[in-house]
Amino acid sequence: MEYLESVTPHIPSKNMKESISFMVEAFGFESINYSELYSELLSGNQMLGIIQAQGEPNQQSIYLRVKDVDALWSKIKSKLEKVKPKAPFNQEYGMREIHVVIPGTNTLLFIGSPINS
Repeated sequence: MEYLESVTPHIPSKNMKESISFMVEAFGFESINYSELYSELLSGNQMLGIIQAQGEPNQQSIYLRVKDVDALWSKIKSKLEKVKPKAPFNQEYGMREIHVVIPGTNTLLFIGSPINS
């Protein structure tokens, strides 16, 4: 599509402030637009939307591909203690990953980098 500039995943949340705060504090996203119904977070040139859930949020997953998952883990693990993340581990498909459920949502956040990087 010649007019497409980006694709922004939207995460439904039953507690927007908690979800936004977690993404800002744990992963360094910047809150650039906030309302009680929809907010936008930015990291570099990557955008993520948090929307107020109508009822219980549906289960979904988002994959964040990073340069070095182990380096990221050493920076953020103390910020993830309340959410009981799965520490970095190797997947059979060649990725090393962290798994985290975003608070206030039913969203599994996969964070990974290639094992050979």
